[in-house]
Amino acid sequence: MSIVEQLPKRLKLARSAAKLTQVELARAMGLSRDTIARLETGVQRITVEQLEGYAQHCQIPLTNIITIAGQSTTPRFSYYMPEDMREKLSDDLKSRFEKWYYSYLSLARTMFTIASLRLPQISPEFESELDAKEKAEELSGRLRSYWGLGEMAFDNPVQLLESQGLFVTGRDLGFGTTSFIAGELLGNDAYGIMVNTNPEIAIEQQRYALFEALSFIVCCEKKDRLVTEPNWTSRAMKLMEVFTETFAGSFLVPSQPLKKLISRFRHQQAITVGLIELLKDYFQVSAVTIIQRLRAIGQINRKTFDAHIHHFANDSNGLEGKLAPLAFTQEKALLKIAKEQQLEYKFQDWEDRFQPTDTKHDTIIKAKKRPVNSPEMKKFIKKRHYFWWSVPEDKKENLKPEAVVEALLNYGDIKDIKELFDLMGIGPVAAIFMRQIAGPRPNYKPQTINFFRQYFKRHA
Repeated sequence: MSIVEQLPKRLKLARSAAKLTQVELARAMGLSRDTIARLETGVQRITVEQLEGYAQHCQIPLTNIITIAGQSTTPRFSYYMPEDMREKLSDDLKSRFEKWYYSYLSLARTMFTIASLRLPQISPEFESELDAKEKAEELSGRLRSYWGLGEMAFDNPVQLLESQGLFVTGRDLGFGTTSFIAGELLGNDAYGIMVNTNPEIAIEQQRYALFEALSFIVCCEKKDRLVTEPNWTSRAMKLMEVFTETFAGSFLVPSQPLKKLISRFRHQQAITVGLIELLKDYFQVSAVTIIQRLRAIGQINRKTFDAHIHHFANDSNGLEGKLAPLAFTQEKALLKIAKEQQLEYKFQDWEDRFQPTDTKHDTIIKAKKRPVNSPEMKKFIKKRHYFWWSVPEDKKENLKPEAVVEALLNYGDIKDIKELFDLMGIGPVAAIFMRQIAGPRPNYKPQTINFFRQYFKRHA
């Protein structure tokens, strides 16, 4: 069967995966429900513009619509993890991850447009340990540049990854199982990371796990390599382990700013305990991470490394120090909004996925209007139409949430912004704002970025 013959089935699968009815999709695309029905039954041939409309409103890449058909309707998950960790991935752990992923994906789609994760491409093939380390340092620098971080330190790794479109959560997966689970439902371009927050696992190890998971996603993104080729040699897996550890360390503590601070504050030739304290406070990491990074960039030898490890191990704060636990604020905000709107998510079966249900009447809610398309939001936009003076009047009601948030935070007064929070929720607004300022050229004034970054950190 040719692609043209299979296309109607693929269109229907894409719409079903997005949990949209024919009426909802027709309204979003400016078509009639009958037109959608004819397209999905093959009675009417689809145009390029209509195909792009399906891709946009079903939140699925155009190429994925072309490659959906012929596949089973049972969703297929791709897991991005080292081979030894996947061996520990029991059916129970997979089930927990997939249930959480579906609920998060479904809930997020009702609240805001999911950002497309921007990732550089890299081959996970290394010639030596030195090659693996050099590529890890290079990749972390490129990714920081992609996300507009540069050499800046950050105190909330979860919020950083969430702002780039990743789904992140923490669960007690048991001690001695796996430090993280990372994967995606193929065709959604939405990656999930579940960090093991078992009390026996140190906070710094949990932070490392986030970026180790990210490194696997980058290496295997679009390739599904670790799923289709699980039998790597022990040498290849060892080099991959070196790569992920170096990537995580260099993302948390980049080499260039680390070297600059050392040259500025080091007295004579020795790396002192005081300097390590200063560095760990600046980068907001533990002493052991700073010591490991100093060793990795050749600033201390093995003997000095062992001496500093011994010193901080005997310190009252220990090697880990007093790091704050990981905070999964976006997930909490989404759940709070769902509770306020009396929505709950029930895992039924593969076809039902996680659909929101009305707790009063216990019936499936089919309408999933995003806040920006609601009558209240349209009225809100119309009342403040002058914020979007360059947009034609007949198109202002269909503004994207990102455009609404950007205009209101830049030019709105306190009353405008308070009403925006009431309509969209402070969590989704904060998530959109953090994604926007993480880009290379955010359309916000520096003072606006500074104010709302602090505001959302405290209140969102």
